Amino acid sequence: MTKRNIFKRAASLLLALVLVFSAGVSLAFADAKADSYKYPCIFVHGILGYGDNDKLNSVTPYWGMQYKEDLMKSLNARGYDCHAASVGPLSSAWDRACELYAQLAGTVVDYGVAHSAEHHHERYGRSYVGKALIDTFGKTDKNGNIIKINLFGHSFGGATTRLFTYILANGAPEEVAAGGDVSEFFKGGKGDYVNSVISIAAPHNGTVSGNVGIAVYHGEYIAAMIANIAGMAGSNYLDLKLDQFGLTRAPGEGRASFNLCGILNYALSNDNCLYDLTLHGAQELNAKIGAVENVYYFSYACCGTEPSADGRFQNPTDALGSMAGTGWLIGHIAGITVDGVKLEGDWLRNDGAVPVKSALYPEGEKHEFIVDHKGAYERGVWYVYPVVENANHSTLLGSKTESYIDLYMNQIDIVNAKVKQEKV
Repeated sequence: MTKRNIFKRAASLLLALVLVFSAGVSLAFADAKADSYKYPCIFVHGILGYGDNDKLNSVTPYWGMQYKEDLMKSLNARGYDCHAASVGPLSSAWDRACELYAQLAGTVVDYGVAHSAEHHHERYGRSYVGKALIDTFGKTDKNGNIIKINLFGHSFGGATTRLFTYILANGAPEEVAAGGDVSEFFKGGKGDYVNSVISIAAPHNGTVSGNVGIAVYHGEYIAAMIANIAGMAGSNYLDLKLDQFGLTRAPGEGRASFNLCGILNYALSNDNCLYDLTLHGAQELNAKIGAVENVYYFSYACCGTEPSADGRFQNPTDALGSMAGTGWLIGHIAGITVDGVKLEGDWLRNDGAVPVKSALYPEGEKHEFIVDHKGAYERGVWYVYPVVENANHSTLLGSKTESYIDLYMNQIDIVNAKVKQEKV
C-alpha cells in the first residue's frame, strides 16, 4: 500500500469518527426533530474567498471547491436553508462584519463614523437594499419568536462571524458615542438574532504565516496593489471589494484609477485581513470580544503534518498538497514570540494555513472537547470536535462525497434542535 493511500484511509477514518460524534449528538435529540427549528444557515468565506453573488462561484464554488459541487445547492436540495455570503476577500474582520450585516438586513454597508475616520476610508459601502441574502433576518415567526440564523465561518470567516455576533449583541460603543445617524448594527441588543457559530479551520488565535507575510513579504501592500489593479482592469470575476479605500470599482461605477493614498491607507491602518491574521492582531480582537451567552459555539480543526525525525518540528504530509510550503513554515517556527506565545505542540501542527492550536477555540474562552462531552450543550461555550487528521485547510469545503455533506447536515440538525440543550 502506498503512502498516499495510507493517508487517504487515515483521513477517511478520522472524518468518520467526527461524524460518529456528530451523529451521536443528533440521536440524542432525535425525539425532538419533529419539532425542530429550520433556521437559515449563512456560510462566510475566508480570505480570497467568495459567495453566492460572485461570478467566480459559478466557475468553482467556494463551498464545495474540492469537488466543484456547490455545497449550498447540495444542502438546500436536502431540505436545508443555506446561503453563502460575499464579503471582502481582503478586508478586515470589522469591515467584513459590517458587510455581512448589510447583506442580511438589506441595507447600505455602514463601516461606522469612528472606524472610518480612524482608518481613512469611506464610511459607506455598497447597497444591498432590495437584495438581502435572506428575507427573515431579525423578523419573528407566527409565535413571535426571532427567526435566528446559524453562522458557518471558514478560515477568516471564523473571526468575521465571531465579531459580527458580538456586535449584534453588545453593539459598538465607540460608534454610538460618535453620534449622528448610528447604524442599527452598532446599537446592539440583538443577541437573540444568532443561534450558533460554527468555525471551520478558523485562526481564532492568529497564524505565524500572517506574521511572516507582513514582516517579510509586506503582504498588505501586495494585496492592496492587486486590489487596485483588479479595479483598474474592471474585472467582474476578481472582485476584491475594497471600494471603501478607492481600490476597486463598485457595481455601476467606472473603472478604478491608481490610488496611492488608498493603497497606503489600507496597508498602514491595520484595517486589513493580514493584520487581523497575525498573532498580535488576533490577540487584539480576542481582547475586545467574547462568546455571546445565548449562542452555541462549535469548532472544527484540521491537521496535515507529522512530527520530524527528532520530534522538534512538524513536516507536511501528502494531505497538504499545494499548501506544503506554508505548512512546513508554520511547523518549523518554534520558540516564544514577542507576544508571549510559546510556539510548540499544537502551535506547530497545522493544516497548511492555520495551526491546530489556533483553530480549536479562542484563547481564554470557555470550552469543552466533544470527545469527553456528556450531557447537554450550554450556550456561550466552545465545543471542540476531534481534530480531522491528514487533512488540509480546505478539506472540509468538499461537498461531493456523502460524508462531507453528512457532516454539515448533522451539525445543522444539532444546532437547530428545538429542545432545552442547556444544563439546568
